[in-house]
Amino acid sequence: MRERVTAMLSTTASDQLYYDGQRLFHEPNSRHACAAKHFQQAVEEFSHGQAANMLAYMHQNGMGVKRNIDLSNEYALIAMIAGVHTPTVPVHPLLKIIFEAATHKLFSDDEIKTIPPQILVPKVMCEIRRVTR
Repeated sequence: MRERVTAMLSTTASDQLYYDGQRLFHEPNSRHACAAKHFQQAVEEFSHGQAANMLAYMHQNGMGVKRNIDLSNEYALIAMIAGVHTPTVPVHPLLKIIFEAATHKLFSDDEIKTIPPQILVPKVMCEIRRVTR
């Protein structure tokens, strides 16, 4: 019972961060930088897929954050792993293939299941960048 209550509270906290970010993002005075902080916290603490999706969009377009295509791709991958079905920034099919191959090269199947996406994706992307440079 305690685990269910904890899970419900975590879901509520992560969704609250996401909805606060959405509210700030859509305010008339466009508080995108504040929204990005809320989305970032939701991703870092709770692996929130929709928040990662918004950060991918914001980094791709330089909205409240510095434009950064690499970070946009990382957040899009986190959103994909978290199960976001309608991404605002779709992951290129080739990047999916490379990411999956690199992931399985670096980690066992059991490890992949236990590593949160917000930790897994940057590690794998760092390895991809190291190998391709």
